Amino acid sequence: MEELDVAIVGGGPGGLAAAAAILTARPELRVAVFERSSLRPRGASLGLQPNGVRALGAISPKLEAAVRQLDSQPGIRRHFADDDSLISIKDEDGPLKYVARHGGGPIIMCAWHSLQTTLAAELPEGVLRQQAPLDRYAEAPADGNGQGAGPTLHFKPGTHPPVNARLVVGADGSQSGVRVQLLDDGPPLFADTAIWRAVQPRPSWWFPEPGTYCIFGTPPHMMLCFGLVDGSVAWQAFGPWPKERLDEIGGGRMVYISDAVARREEGEARRARALEVFGGGCSMAVSLIKEADALAITEHGQFYHTAEACKVWGRCRVSLLGDAAHLSTPILSQGTAQAFEDALALGRAIGEHGATPQALRAYEMEPIHEESVRLFLDYRAGGAPPQEHLDNDRIGAWMHELAPLKPATAAGAAA
Repeated sequence: MEELDVAIVGGGPGGLAAAAAILTARPELRVAVFERSSLRPRGASLGLQPNGVRALGAISPKLEAAVRQLDSQPGIRRHFADDDSLISIKDEDGPLKYVARHGGGPIIMCAWHSLQTTLAAELPEGVLRQQAPLDRYAEAPADGNGQGAGPTLHFKPGTHPPVNARLVVGADGSQSGVRVQLLDDGPPLFADTAIWRAVQPRPSWWFPEPGTYCIFGTPPHMMLCFGLVDGSVAWQAFGPWPKERLDEIGGGRMVYISDAVARREEGEARRARALEVFGGGCSMAVSLIKEADALAITEHGQFYHTAEACKVWGRCRVSLLGDAAHLSTPILSQGTAQAFEDALALGRAIGEHGATPQALRAYEMEPIHEESVRLFLDYRAGGAPPQEHLDNDRIGAWMHELAPLKPATAAGAAA
């Protein structure tokens, strides 16, 4: 059976960044990332906040440089209610320059899939194992000192042979199977909100200014949309959805994959539900929903964990990372940035303590989570839309000290 030092479950940006960080700190360690599917288009877009960009740079300047190439560089932000323009902010006095003035650094706007494939390309060959869905892990019995050997990971039949690992990190997202087995604390909470996403060709009516970022709608409805570097447009729309109809949008799952083998009727049903919520609003938002390829539309409920549920991340030789540890909401746009900060902290802890339970306990920290949930629930109740750049600045998210990650010393590497 294959023996690993660290097995990471989940090949999203957080899991891939964690592998890069561990190998930066301890190049000699045997690290593998197990991704349940293959790398293929999924999700839509994200805004990587300045602290997340700096976390990548602290892991590897080369990695940060590669990710910066994905940036769509929005230069103007437009807000619309129905078909009326509420505000138009140019970058010289708007959120992006505001970030720069306050020392936070750049915000990178990119496609989720592009970020994932870029991070994967920077890992050594053989680290990423695709189509390896975890079934369960089994912990070895404790020895006389209360310590056990590393867990054994078992995968779905016919996918990947079992492996032993000294440490297991669950970076497998909001519906983390590792979390279910580790904490058994029940599913995340439903925020009475549905989210639809898609990437599609840029429409003929799109704004002439390069890098336009649009917000359509008013609480509790909102669509965020911006152009990507490949000329396409990515959008995500979220609005109220009753709990008694949760099964119509996937039940307790959060599914970001654009599934090319799904039946087109399912995609059209997703479109119809999105139009049910947004059809009476801004004509530009409605046209984006109508013009998207049915198979490109993803749909799921918005879920979150309470602050209390995020206090424990791990036990013994198993821990969690990113959404698996501290699922928040789209407000603050800190999800990916926090996963990258987790990855950096994990790499630093393993660099100091080796592949040991002590490293996991040293890594586990307090995330920027509670404020994101609070702002989202306030917004969902009809409050004013949060101002991402002001809120991130107010809570100090952009200004985290993120020192460069260095390889462990020869003495430390003996751990």
